[in-house]
Amino acid sequence: MTSPLNVCEYNSDVFKEVERFFDSLFKQKTVDACWHPRRFEYARYLVKPLFEKRGITDWEDHVSLWRDDDGKLVGVALSEAADFNSFFFTSSEYRYALLKQMLEWAMETNYCLENGRKKMTCWADQEDNMLIMLLKEYGFDKDIGQEYLLVGDLNQYTQSLATSHYRLRTLVDPNLYESRMECVASAFQDRSHYDLLSSYKITENAPNYRQDLDFCLVDPLYPNTVIAACTGWQNHTDNSVYLEPFAVAPQYQGQGVGTIFLRFVMTALKYQGFRDVYVGAYGDGLKYFYCQAGFSHFRTLNHYSQSNLV
Repeated sequence: MTSPLNVCEYNSDVFKEVERFFDSLFKQKTVDACWHPRRFEYARYLVKPLFEKRGITDWEDHVSLWRDDDGKLVGVALSEAADFNSFFFTSSEYRYALLKQMLEWAMETNYCLENGRKKMTCWADQEDNMLIMLLKEYGFDKDIGQEYLLVGDLNQYTQSLATSHYRLRTLVDPNLYESRMECVASAFQDRSHYDLLSSYKITENAPNYRQDLDFCLVDPLYPNTVIAACTGWQNHTDNSVYLEPFAVAPQYQGQGVGTIFLRFVMTALKYQGFRDVYVGAYGDGLKYFYCQAGFSHFRTLNHYSQSNLV
């Protein structure tokens, strides 16, 4: 394509348009389908506060859109987390023209300083030869980190016969709000990320957020204490759910609680009529955990870094 490509800033007014763009990529199942469409919603409503808590510029400053000469959205570049790891998404017909522009944008915008040097990281689907060649050309090296997008077919899922004294709850019960956030914050070992109740007041405004898909595991002996939690983000176009975050309180880790919780959640989603459930897993350990519960591979992302940007 030779039409002019125009970069513009992201703002909340185009949130739904960007979501439709992710939906269209996901249906094609190409190398640009490495994000479930609801992951952008998760980033907008749960990652955005992380930027603010760290005193970093607004998350929206790290999202840029590319449009063709007719104003059609054809590309999105963004950093999901506050450590400036970049992702690039393009329409297939504009892929060649866009990737270099996006990478150069990220190198100017999404870097951090480490020991006085500019450092940048980004992700590339392992089958995305075009992006991988471009990264190598610009001096990026492949790291050991891998991120997986996994999918569970709920139609094929069979509920485990194992019993458990733990109980599945949802955030329809407001008494669980604060405990739920404490669980997630402690599991990720950084309480400064969360302002507990206020974070969930923000999340409740997300278009596809449902309290009955915000699952919690409790011990009947302590009915208001959450020991595991995950948020399900509903995708209407393919009747699927994206789970993120998924957390088990540190004192309950290594005891099979995560497996029990995941099976409870998958059973609940199946009975609600959902077809597929997707999760993101960083590292082989988490991938093994989900695959043991019936998930299968969908996409693999490799991590690349450049520690001395000019």
